[in-house]
Amino acid sequence: MTGDAFDPAEAVDIDRYLFFWLGHADALWRARLRRTLKPTGLTHPEWRVLTVLSAKGPQTATDLAAITVIERTALSRAVEALAARGMVARSADPADARRQLIAPTPAGVAAHARARAAVAPHYRAALAGVSPAEVEAAIALLRRVALALGGVPPARG
Repeated sequence: MTGDAFDPAEAVDIDRYLFFWLGHADALWRARLRRTLKPTGLTHPEWRVLTVLSAKGPQTATDLAAITVIERTALSRAVEALAARGMVARSADPADARRQLIAPTPAGVAAHARARAAVAPHYRAALAGVSPAEVEAAIALLRRVALALGGVPPARG
């Protein structure tokens, strides 16, 4: 690779290829989350939905899809499963009665808190030796990359 540009004619040096390491870290983190979340009864998509709702408050399905980057069918299944277990509820959006807002219920808040407690030691272990400044810099970089790839900033919250 030359400079900061990706040249498809050159051999890829995976040690310096950002998306290789991003994908590698993401796959390892998702595998760890699946194992960690299994005893909590939440799937990874359900965890992501509850995490977004806990952080941002009620969301439309469209906003949830944009924020979580979960494919619409999988997102619908996750929301339906959470609703069936009483962890999320739907209500009319005061801004547009044609849309519904999805919000965590007290049971969903409690389930998310239990899952967060299970995930927290893994999060700390994954970032051991990484300074808070490095974490903030990585987040800022990944936000810029996501926006460059067509991601959208969260609409609500």
